[in-house]
Amino acid sequence: QLLQQQQQQQQRFPNSKSKQMILSKFSNTRTFSSLSYSSSLGSPPKTPSLQTLLKSGFSPTLKDFNQFLFFLFQNRRFKSILLFFSQMNSNQIEGDSRTHSIFTWALLKEHKYEEAGQFMKTQMAKTSISRQNRIWDSLIQGLCVKQKDPEKALLVLR
Repeated sequence: QLLQQQQQQQQRFPNSKSKQMILSKFSNTRTFSSLSYSSSLGSPPKTPSLQTLLKSGFSPTLKDFNQFLFFLFQNRRFKSILLFFSQMNSNQIEGDSRTHSIFTWALLKEHKYEEAGQFMKTQMAKTSISRQNRIWDSLIQGLCVKQKDPEKALLVLR
C-alpha cells in the first residue's frame, strides 16, 4: 500500500523529492476530507494547521495549492502568495495556468511590473488569451499610471 501511495504521489509531483520524503515517513496517508475531529460543544471543528495535516499523512495536490493561493488572493495577501509560490518552486512543484495567473496578479498588486512582464513572457503560454489580455492590460496600466513610465509600457507592447 505504501508503494502504491508513493507511485501515486510521483505521478502528481514527478519532480518533487520533498513530497516523496513526506510519504516515506508516513505509512497511513489520508486526504484532508477523511481527517475527522470531534467537537464536544457542538461548535465547528478546529481547522488543523498545515504542519498537523502533513504529519497526519495529508498530501496536497496542485488543486489544493491553487485553492490556497486563491484564498490568499481573495484576502489580499499578495506578499504571502509571492512567498508561497517561491516555496513551491524551491520544492520543484510546477504550477498550472491558474497558479501562474494568481502569481502574476499578485505581482501586479504588489506593483512589481517588471517581474510580472518577465514572468508573462516566459511562463504564461498555456494561459487563455482572454486571461492574458486582462493581465497585460493591467501591467500596461500599472506602468503608465503607477510608475508613470509610458515608454516602458510601449516596450512591453512590442
